[in-house]
Amino acid sequence: MEIKPATGYRSNKITSVTSQTTTRSPKTKTAASSNLDTYESSVAKLLGEHLITASKDELYFHGPTPSLGELAIYEPDEAKNDGIDWENIENYVSHIQITIDNADDLQRSVHHMASMYIAAKTSLNHQFADHEDILSEKMNKLEQLWTQAKNRLVNSYQNSVGRFYEQMGNPGAASQLGKEFSSAIDKRAEEIESLAKERGILDKKDNVSYALLSFGLEAMSLDNWIDNPDAEVSSLKELEAAGFVAKAATKMNPHEWNLMSDNELGIHLAVQYMKIAHTLSHWGMGEEMSSLLLSSFETYMNRQLDDTSIHSPNTFTTYQHALKQYQKTGDIEKAFIAASNQAGISLSIRDRLNMNQFLHNLEYGNSADILQSIIGNSAYSLSIHA
Repeated sequence: MEIKPATGYRSNKITSVTSQTTTRSPKTKTAASSNLDTYESSVAKLLGEHLITASKDELYFHGPTPSLGELAIYEPDEAKNDGIDWENIENYVSHIQITIDNADDLQRSVHHMASMYIAAKTSLNHQFADHEDILSEKMNKLEQLWTQAKNRLVNSYQNSVGRFYEQMGNPGAASQLGKEFSSAIDKRAEEIESLAKERGILDKKDNVSYALLSFGLEAMSLDNWIDNPDAEVSSLKELEAAGFVAKAATKMNPHEWNLMSDNELGIHLAVQYMKIAHTLSHWGMGEEMSSLLLSSFETYMNRQLDDTSIHSPNTFTTYQHALKQYQKTGDIEKAFIAASNQAGISLSIRDRLNMNQFLHNLEYGNSADILQSIIGNSAYSLSIHA
């Protein structure tokens, strides 16, 4: 279609035509009228009163002729069809939260959220690099969602994990852990984006959708930080460990303790504490964080003993002896055996298998396997020497 500038334009109204042959029938006049070259538009004027349709093949611009480059064609769906699943992102953001139940898998939530954010940001920059107004509008929307998601994660972590440590006698723990978590989220997002750029994952490529890019980023980050046992300890991993210990404590079943003798219970509690300590050491936790987690775990167990009214001097003595053996040797198996012998308890095959299973899970399993090895929740009875 050709666009022509003009100082005026034809009226869209169909004019009447007088036939030279007066004897031509009205039917013939009607046929002649349908062959006129004047085109009546049924489409709304695209640029107000300036650009109008004048025929089936031409557009006329009424008024001053625009300079070169001023008359741009705008595609109404260009900004809308950006390939970003905004509905899914908004739904995820509105539901994301950390509880005691998922705090031991904290990094996965952070990595999933960060992967969506980086993928969307990259896709928008690639698509709208030449449309600053559209890009700015969409980036503002994305940043708001990122901030909202981060706030939900931090607040829910404070209200669950942070509150647990405050209740265990650590005032201000929730606020401090929340600040550390917020900084850790930003740092991990920067690390993911930096690694992705280094590997060329964020380069502009044809046929790479937002969904595919988001999946690739998450797979890369999980492999590099979570599924890699040699990954260096980070503040995010320490915060995840805090969630792990809080979950281990609250998932124990104190009612089973009533089925054990005083010495058996002392050994049982000591083993749970040693497993927590051994796990934190294996994960490379810092001394300050380990101290907070272990003291809080012990406080929780002591409170449960007081609540069940089964705490006795013998229980406490056996418990303390087992911990001293662990501190002396640094070997959880040797401490377990020495404490059992001191208390006059013969370890059964089941007890030894339980310990071996824990060490195997610590080396090759995931946090869920390790957690189950610690809390147990299946009452056992050691054999007392006659």
